[in-house]
Amino acid sequence: MQIMPKTASFVCSIYGVEEKSLLEANFNILVGTLYIKYLLQKFGSERLAILAYNAGEGRVISWIESGQIDNVPYRETKSYCKKIFARKRAYKAIIEF
Repeated sequence: MQIMPKTASFVCSIYGVEEKSLLEANFNILVGTLYIKYLLQKFGSERLAILAYNAGEGRVISWIESGQIDNVPYRETKSYCKKIFARKRAYKAIIEF
């Protein structure tokens, strides 16, 4: 997962996890999933959590406050969000098959 070191430290402090190297796969996946859990709890929305995972919490908050949340100004973030939800639909279709 793509986690910035400062974000990893933040997540570890919230959940009481011992910090390790992000190059360690198990630790990286743990921190990434805990960060998504945190974002889901904070924003109460999968879409907002995914946007925040990609662009940062502060940007998502500013987009909400400015009324831009329905028209995200970052092309890369919009594309990332669409890819995540397309993959979610594909996985769901496989599971339901």
